[in-house]
Amino acid sequence: MIERLHDTKDPDLRKNLKVTLINIAELPEGFLKMTHELSDKMDLLDEVFGPRSVKALHNLLPKLSEYPDPLKIDPTLCKKYSRYVKSLAYIMKTYKEEAA
Repeated sequence: MIERLHDTKDPDLRKNLKVTLINIAELPEGFLKMTHELSDKMDLLDEVFGPRSVKALHNLLPKLSEYPDPLKIDPTLCKKYSRYVKSLAYIMKTYKEEAA
């Protein structure tokens, strides 16, 4: 479904897909899962959820207290979570106070 959102030839299909993703996001774990799936596609994340995605992106990031040594973070974890940080920065830059 997410890949089909890139198809701009059929605007009705895109609209229906966005509504479907929003409906899935209303399920208990749906919003986090949909935000995760869209986090490396910032333009689609913005189009579907906009500034509402900030809280979910924040929740997808690990807490500093969860690291054994916060001053020595494993580089593989940085790569794993960088998609959330980049998306968060994109949404914050786009929506400024509304996202904050």
